Amino acid sequence: MSAVPELTADPEFTANGIRLQLRIGLDGAGLPDGCGVGTAEDPLVIDLTNGTTTPPDGVTPLTGNQGSASFDAINSIITSSHIVYVDNGYAVPAASGCGATIAGQDVGSVDGAINTHAGLPAAAGASETYARDARVSAAFDLTKVFGS
Repeated sequence: MSAVPELTADPEFTANGIRLQLRIGLDGAGLPDGCGVGTAEDPLVIDLTNGTTTPPDGVTPLTGNQGSASFDAINSIITSSHIVYVDNGYAVPAASGCGATIAGQDVGSVDGAINTHAGLPAAAGASETYARDARVSAAFDLTKVFGS
């Protein structure tokens, strides 16, 4: 079985991070196309930050890293690198849409088996996400910044 993250909305960028709304598509022998964790209506929402997380009580916060920045004056590009984004304050919804067919026989929903095996749904604070050594580049027009 494989898991493929799919955006359910455009990423939202903040001063310290990125908000991702995801559906994790599950692919494997006999699983239909709609099988996954989260939906467009009830996505997995991860608020990645390069600061410190605010997870539920009893869960130790994680701290990211702002990285370092460099400036390419010739091409007007600022690049931040070695950024570490983290989150451990999100809940993970249950799997759904996972009716299975094995050897041509409909075996019904396997949502429960997937949820049991993966520990889903998972409460906020039970999961952690790290995006290490991230790199962000931004180009801009210097004449608009400093005038002509």
